[in-house]
Amino acid sequence: MRKLLLFLLFFCLFLYHESNSQTKVRVKFPKGKYATTVTGTIRGYEYIDYVVRARKGQRMVVQLILLNRNYSTNFSVFDTDGLALTADTDYYDEILPATGDYVIRVLMSRSEARRKGSISRFRIRIGITD
Repeated sequence: MRKLLLFLLFFCLFLYHESNSQTKVRVKFPKGKYATTVTGTIRGYEYIDYVVRARKGQRMVVQLILLNRNYSTNFSVFDTDGLALTADTDYYDEILPATGDYVIRVLMSRSEARRKGSISRFRIRIGITD
């Protein structure tokens, strides 16, 4: 009986985590273009992962533009192995170390996220060049 209760508890926690998980967005560039701009909204502890495919040696430039007065929204860039290349910034411009999917995670600072009704609207411009 105890094992069943533990199983049900972990199962409910798993469902809760899955229902509150982040959003993943695959970024695709318009044909013939090297950059694109996407618009997003996050609330509280939500975050959005923008997934970008790039090759080793390409330059990735990312700029966050806030559309409301939430100045504590920023992003982090993760490499193809999930390791952070940068954290808590609003601008990134680097040569990429490997070929694969890079993740740009947009989120609010913890102090801002815990405020009741916190919301952040933004645009993020992503460019990949050789």
